[in-house]
Amino acid sequence: MLKLPEQGYTPTNYAELVELTELTNVAFCQQFNIPKGTFEKHKAGSRTMKWQDWQALRNQVEKYIKRLA
Repeated sequence: MLKLPEQGYTPTNYAELVELTELTNVAFCQQFNIPKGTFEKHKAGSRTMKWQDWQALRNQVEKYIKRLA
């Protein structure tokens, strides 16, 4: 289970997911099929991400990290 600094989707948690993967921003977008504009919007502080999308992304990142271990 991922340890994130806050509960649920927050810009801080979004940035932490990116950092945990050790991918560049471009590689993160490619790996998780996120449009660049959407990525930048959420990393910059937008709180418009739906909780279902957040859960899906969080689960994908968790699986990605486990494969690297």
